[in-house]
Amino acid sequence: MNTSVKPLKLFIIEDNETDIAVVRRLIQSSKQNILLDSSTRLKEGIKQILENQYDLLLLDLSLPDGHGLDALVQFKSKSVHIPVVILTSTDDRVVASIAIRQGAQDYIVKESITAASLLHSIHYAIERKAVENALETERSNFHSIVEMINEGIVVATLDRRVQFINRAAEHFLQTDRIQLINAPFPFKIEDGEFFEIPIQRLNGNFGSGICHTLKTDWMGQEARLIMIRDITVEKAAEQMKDAFLQNVSHELRTPLTSIRESIAQVSEGLHGEINDKQDRYLSLCLNNVDYLKRTVDDLLDISKLEAARFELNKTSFDFRDLVKTITLSFKSPAVSKNIQLDKSLPKSPVIVEADRDKITRVLMNIIGNALKFTEEGSIHISIKKKIDHLECCISDTGLGISKEDLPHVFDKFVQFGKLSLTHEIGTGLGLSISKALIELHNGKIWVESELNKGSQFYFTLPVIK
Repeated sequence: MNTSVKPLKLFIIEDNETDIAVVRRLIQSSKQNILLDSSTRLKEGIKQILENQYDLLLLDLSLPDGHGLDALVQFKSKSVHIPVVILTSTDDRVVASIAIRQGAQDYIVKESITAASLLHSIHYAIERKAVENALETERSNFHSIVEMINEGIVVATLDRRVQFINRAAEHFLQTDRIQLINAPFPFKIEDGEFFEIPIQRLNGNFGSGICHTLKTDWMGQEARLIMIRDITVEKAAEQMKDAFLQNVSHELRTPLTSIRESIAQVSEGLHGEINDKQDRYLSLCLNNVDYLKRTVDDLLDISKLEAARFELNKTSFDFRDLVKTITLSFKSPAVSKNIQLDKSLPKSPVIVEADRDKITRVLMNIIGNALKFTEEGSIHISIKKKIDHLECCISDTGLGISKEDLPHVFDKFVQFGKLSLTHEIGTGLGLSISKALIELHNGKIWVESELNKGSQFYFTLPVIK
C-alpha cells in the first residue's frame, strides 16, 4: 500500500454489519490507501460526518432510525459538500435514482458489488462532486455579480411568466421578487425590441427605464432575457438638448430670412448696379445662407418629430409621378458628375395617401446622399408594388457603409464616408428625419450596404388598393 499519498477517508452508514464487513474486505483487497469508518444508525452517522472531514459517504437508504434521503436533505441545508454513493438492493433502484436527483452522485447494487465496481463508483462520485462544486461556485459568483449590477435582469418564459429577477429589477418594478416569480411580466415582451417603462429609480425617485428583450435558454427551455436600464438622466439631457436646439433654431430663422432677402435684393440690382465680382460674392453669400437655413429647418423638424408635434397633410397621388419629378431635378447634377441616373417604375399607377412634401423630402435626402457619395457609376431608383404597400429602392455604386457603421445610419448627427473639402458637409440629420417621416406614414425604412461597393436604401409606404 502506498502510504506517501494522503489516504481517502470514507464513511459508511449501513445497519447490516455483514454488508459493512463486505465493503471493508473489498476495500482492503484493492490495496488502495483508503480508511473506512462506519455507523449502523443514521443520526449517529450524520453527527460524525458533520464533526469530521470525510472524502465520501457510502449510504444505505433503509435504516432503523430514518431514511437515507434525510441525510441528503441535512447535508444540503448545512452546505456540507460530501460525495455520496447509495448502497441499494436490486429492488430499490428506483429509490436510488430519486436519491441521485436529491444530490447523491452514484449508486451501487449490493448483490453485485465487487472491488472494481466499488472503487470505480467511489472515484467517479468524488470527481463528479468536484465538478458539481466548481459549477455551483461559478453559479454563485455569477449570481452575486447579477445581484450587484445596477441594470435590471429578468428571465421569463415564452408566455411571459417570470423565472428569475435580480435586485435592481425588483426595485425598478416596485415589487417583491417572491410575488413576481411565476407571475406574468407586467409589460408586453417583443423579441429584440426596445421599449420604455416607468420605473422607481435606485435612489427612490421615479423615472424612466428602457427594456431590451433577447432570446435565451432557462432550465433547458427557450425563454426571454429582459434587461432594464435607467435612462432618466439621459432622457432629461435629451429633452434639454432638444429644447435648446428648438430655441436656438427659432432665434436664427427670422434673422436668416431677413439676411437672405437683403442679399437677394442687392444681387438682383434692386439697389443699384453690381459688377461681376460683386455678383460672385453675393451668390456665395446666398448659397451659405441657404445652407444655414436648411440646417435650421432640419433642427426644428427633428425637434418637432421627437416631440410628436409634426403634422402631416395627406393627399392621394401617383407615387410614380413624384419619382419622375424628383429624378428630373437631379438630372443636371448627375450629368455634371458623369453619373448615370435612371429609374424603373410600374406600368400601372401606384396611388398612395401621404404628405407629398414630406415624402419629397425623404427622396431628396436619400438621392442627394447617393449623389454626394458616388464618384462614378450609377444611381438607380425603382418601385415595386406589393399587395398593400409599395417598396422604393435607391441604389448607388458609391462609397458604401461599413458593417460596423450600418446600425447607426439613421442616428442623429451622424455622417459616414470621407468627402473632399469642396463638398457640403451637412448636418447629419437628413436620414434621421427621413426615417421619422416614413414611420409617421406607417412605413419602414432600412439600408443594405457594403464598403466600397455602394448602398441600397429601401422604404415602404401603404398604397390605396
